[in-house]
Amino acid sequence: MRRITSLKNKFAVSEVVGGVLLVLIAIIAFAALSAYLYPPPPDTKPLVKIEGMVDSEGQAVLKHMGGETITSYKVVIKHPNGTLVGSKEIENDDWSIDEKRYPCEGVTDIVLSNESTKLWISVYVHEKDGDEELVFDGIIKGIPTKYIPPSPDEDAMLISSLRSNTVDEDLICFNYLIDSEINASSYVYNWLVNGNSLTDLLMTFDTNSTDNAKDYSGNGNNGSIVGPSWTSDGVIGGAYSFDGVDDYISIPYCFDGDYVGLITVETWIKTSSDSGVIASFDEEQYWELGIKNGKVHWSSTAAGENAEISSISTVNDGIWHYIAVTYDYSNGYISIYIDGILDTNQSLHNPGDIIGDASRPNGYIGHGSKSSDVETIFSTSFESQTEEDKWSENYGRTTAYWWEHYIFERLASDSISPRTGYYSIGGSGNFDPRYAAFDRESIDISSYSDVKVSVWYSYKSTEYADEIGFYYWDGDSWEPVFEELSPQIGNGNQLPWTYAEADIPESINDLILQFWWSTSSYREYTAIDDLQITGVLETGLGNFSGLIDEFKIYDRALTDEQIYQNYLCSKDGFYNVSVIISDETQINDVWRCDVTPNDGNQDDTTVESNTLQIVSYGGG
Repeated sequence: MRRITSLKNKFAVSEVVGGVLLVLIAIIAFAALSAYLYPPPPDTKPLVKIEGMVDSEGQAVLKHMGGETITSYKVVIKHPNGTLVGSKEIENDDWSIDEKRYPCEGVTDIVLSNESTKLWISVYVHEKDGDEELVFDGIIKGIPTKYIPPSPDEDAMLISSLRSNTVDEDLICFNYLIDSEINASSYVYNWLVNGNSLTDLLMTFDTNSTDNAKDYSGNGNNGSIVGPSWTSDGVIGGAYSFDGVDDYISIPYCFDGDYVGLITVETWIKTSSDSGVIASFDEEQYWELGIKNGKVHWSSTAAGENAEISSISTVNDGIWHYIAVTYDYSNGYISIYIDGILDTNQSLHNPGDIIGDASRPNGYIGHGSKSSDVETIFSTSFESQTEEDKWSENYGRTTAYWWEHYIFERLASDSISPRTGYYSIGGSGNFDPRYAAFDRESIDISSYSDVKVSVWYSYKSTEYADEIGFYYWDGDSWEPVFEELSPQIGNGNQLPWTYAEADIPESINDLILQFWWSTSSYREYTAIDDLQITGVLETGLGNFSGLIDEFKIYDRALTDEQIYQNYLCSKDGFYNVSVIISDETQINDVWRCDVTPNDGNQDDTTVESNTLQIVSYGGG
């Protein structure tokens, strides 16, 4: 591993103006001014960090330190007393992280040659709705004449945003100092705090491989590739394409202990599928991340209780989306982010509950948990009075008013021999439930596929003019499960119990059944027995279909701002810099960033950055 240290060579000075959050910090390198106008997502205002400084030639310099790329903006330059010096409009500039701009060019020739020479510089970003948003506002003064300190920013891979390494500053790792021996098309950033990787698993999928998915966290949790094909068209570098049938990547159990209290899972996906598992460590034991009904879906089990949550927005539109899910055991909250913005969050586990059951299962990327089992939805042999009532609810009227010349009840063996037990259900006379208050309450079958209705039927002493049938409602008409319009069998004879079955169309969500018959005598009987409704219940999500890139698991619940920053640093395939937001740091933390260049086929030597120790803010 190569290591780059800091060589300092320039400086800058700046000061605070009233009403604007500007910080004057005098350090050995230089004093830097940063205007932080960083509203939390999902605010639609531009999220940008710009720092002002002066170079060795006395020229005012503005440096993009983090946030969105700026394309259209206005620069206004004044004297410190407010007198206008000039302004300029900039269009189609694509001002990105780590790039510098010279605000005075084309406006004024004023050189900031000493500390008494000052300019008040403001930058306004043009928004889509025509408004302007102030993103930088500060007075920059000239070079101190007695001391010309070197600056660390040209030769340090890792810096804090104000160069003083305080807990209130962001950390920024650059790659421009890396002299790679390959033609790198991407860079992998592995952040370490106190010697430990920020991630449990870091898979960027940048290398074209058919068997191994490298874990760049340094934890050795490499994955085994089974089926998915590599493509160079990832969000950053490469990605893997999953066919939704049998493609997956297996990964070892990657967490520090038996249980998981804090976690962030983030990745980029591109899919048109309604459902599929993105990654899972068995949802019934640990957790699962996937797509369900086109929405991001998370399921986890903590303290033996499973909880599920789905996003509000859909992501199955065939374009790339950044998704992230966090869990914090301290409050039980699960949060889902889409394209850097919080989509939904709920406290679904009890505070203090940790994910897992100590089984430490292997995990999978792209492999589904879908299973199919035939289940009995409804079944009866009409042996109890309750089951008879289910078919003959009187809606407040006596049964004598339901129909004429009939008997409808549980039939004992002295009327007609049942198939099983002591009773069947049926009757004699005329019974047409279409014209009676017959209870045909529906049965919900919406969760099932391949629904079948089966029933046994018989009749006794019936004639050619008699009729019998059992039907389901298809939304327009009654369709027969069985139907006999001339059940002639002769006086005293009984038809052997006969089996009938029907497949219910998938379009039916609520199943309604009816039994109908007509006999010419009360001594003639019809009956059904052993009614059963079955269906295939599918549980879990299937295999993922689409592209997956930049898959990472963190051992902490990242903040909203960090998740948004991760999205910004990767959404345009721009990955020349990586940023850790100040909310992720603590006093005395020692940070480092290891950067690995990659050209799609191989890694170059990993370069270790300088280290930074976080200190408390000593200002007023």
